[in-house]
Amino acid sequence: MATGITWRLTLTTLHYTPEMNYMRLFVGWLMLAAMVALAVGTVRSFARLMWQPNPGRVVLAGVLWAATLLAGRLYSLVFLPFVGEDGRILLPGLVGGLVQGLFSAGQTAALAAALTMTLALVRGCSGKTSD
Repeated sequence: MATGITWRLTLTTLHYTPEMNYMRLFVGWLMLAAMVALAVGTVRSFARLMWQPNPGRVVLAGVLWAATLLAGRLYSLVFLPFVGEDGRILLPGLVGGLVQGLFSAGQTAALAAALTMTLALVRGCSGKTSD
């Protein structure tokens, strides 16, 4: 957290210049690869899970997808009152780092759960259930 390196650096790959630290970008790509590997591993672990779709499960899957996609925006809204005139967050480094880590971990967990649940519901539409 102290270096500011996250997987989100990969979104700026095309804008990187020689003046920027390419090692930071490389570590960001490694983080993204690890996150994708963990998500794929989670989905594969529950490959035989099948749930018959019902309104509650479909809504829960939608909430998980929304949490995954909106976590970054929610993070921005939480910190909006703590942003100074120069755009920096006015919280101690440890607090800011812990909150950023919690949001990132929550987003990754929501992604894994959303993928797993969606695939289980899709399989449940066409096969037996394992409730």
